[in-house]
Amino acid sequence: MNEQFDSASRVHPALSPAIRKTLANTFIAVSGMLAITAAAGWAMIGRPVPLLGMIALFVAGLGLIFALRAAKNSAWGLVVLAAFSAVMGALLGPALTHHLAIPNGAQTVATAFGLTAAVVGACAGYAITTRRDFKHLHAMLIAGLVVLLLAMVVNIFLVIPALSLTLSAVGALLFTGWLLYDLSDVINGRQTNYLQASIAVYLNIINLFSSLLNLLGLSRD
Repeated sequence: MNEQFDSASRVHPALSPAIRKTLANTFIAVSGMLAITAAAGWAMIGRPVPLLGMIALFVAGLGLIFALRAAKNSAWGLVVLAAFSAVMGALLGPALTHHLAIPNGAQTVATAFGLTAAVVGACAGYAITTRRDFKHLHAMLIAGLVVLLLAMVVNIFLVIPALSLTLSAVGALLFTGWLLYDLSDVINGRQTNYLQASIAVYLNIINLFSSLLNLLGLSRD
């Protein structure tokens, strides 16, 4: 029995204090970001946002991502994360309004939230326990993201329900892969800045939730 434990210890040595600190700070920051997003999204429910407003919020979000690169080593980085979280919550507001307005909409939102939490917990547990490195998936994940975005743009004009359903399912799988990849970056010591790790993990979670929400909503329709 002791030999088995010794063998397991050699296969998966303890994480270094620096990696543990980065990982813990990442989880704490992401939790705070999700709380801000939930509050902002809830505040925006029922409030119509014009197209120009959505575009302005999207541009602001992109600007904050670039701003984080400049502030990643200072306390201002936390301010940028908080502002970005609020912007993302405002962007989620119209989607939440739509889904809550349809029959059993609250159940759909709750189910999407529960599934997202379960997937995130499973991915985090798997990545930390196995220490598996997912860097070999990077090129495939990039290609998948590009194809997904192009297909989404095409479907804006075609408006094909079956394609929307397929894209939502593919998006859920794709961002699960991205979540494993970004967690692996931290666990294997490639990403040492928790602010940058936080925004990457956060975006994976938000996109996963959005994909599952659309998938469940379209399935009910």
